[in-house]
Amino acid sequence: MYSYFYGKIIDIDEEEVVIDIHDIGYAFKYIHKEDFRPGTLMKVYLYHVVREDEEFLVGFTSKEEKDVFIKLISVKGIGPRTAINALSAITVESFLLAIESGDVKKLKSLPGIGAKAASQIILDLKGKLVRPEQAEILTPEQQDAFDALRALGFKSKEIQEVLKKLPSGLAPEEVIRESLRRLNKS
Repeated sequence: MYSYFYGKIIDIDEEEVVIDIHDIGYAFKYIHKEDFRPGTLMKVYLYHVVREDEEFLVGFTSKEEKDVFIKLISVKGIGPRTAINALSAITVESFLLAIESGDVKKLKSLPGIGAKAASQIILDLKGKLVRPEQAEILTPEQQDAFDALRALGFKSKEIQEVLKKLPSGLAPEEVIRESLRRLNKS
């Protein structure tokens, strides 16, 4: 029904964001709260969830994140709320990498995902999701740094730009330290 909204973020709480579109406030659930800041004009991609007992919108800052969400809820036993909780604990890049590498342990660590669901996700989605180009060039050290910096609230694009400029061969803690230093300067 809805593809995206473009408007001003008005309010954020623990479950929803409100976006103003021509003096009408639309509420939607989010994956990563830190992607939304009150007073910001932004484009939000949407997925409209309609169930027998509830109806709500889910907002995403990128088309890739929306596509991953849609694929995830197509897996047997994974509903929209489980998908929101699981994806809120991981970056899209790390999630896709876990699926492609068959990392059941990483998927099991996500909220609402047990061993059976993790195996089902890998079975259903492996080879069907295209990882963003950036995820393929990240070393394991860079991926760990990316996840840590994302958890601190930095935007994916900013982090990826900094990681691309770092020299290779740094230890994981050096990658994080140097990335933080560069991100705080900008």
